[in-house]
Amino acid sequence: MLSCWCSQHAITSRHLPSRTKTSSDFTMKDNKQQIARIRKMERRLNSATAAVKRLEAALDNWEAAQEAIAALDEYYGSDLWRQDFADDEAGLLPADLKRGVLSEDGIWNLITDVNELNGRLKQLSPKKYS
Repeated sequence: MLSCWCSQHAITSRHLPSRTKTSSDFTMKDNKQQIARIRKMERRLNSATAAVKRLEAALDNWEAAQEAIAALDEYYGSDLWRQDFADDEAGLLPADLKRGVLSEDGIWNLITDVNELNGRLKQLSPKKYS
């Protein structure tokens, strides 16, 4: 009978093996630093994840723009560009025609910005993480 067995073999705390503290033994006061650390790392994870997604989208756009950038670079300063520029100066093109590509700074500034961005990308690209 169970009740008989228990009464005959009473178990006291001195018969139980001692145990080490587990995480459930700590109070909220004991782990404030841990909770603060986890919250901080969670904010970092959320921020970094969002930044990576935005960068991925931006790089997709950047990759798609490479053909246009290459074509503009080839056009700027070419014989065709010089002819288009001269015809614009002579008033041979429609007045309502957008002509940013014929400005002397438009494409130049774009190419300068592209080269600066390529330098930044090159500088950042060696960073590897485990």
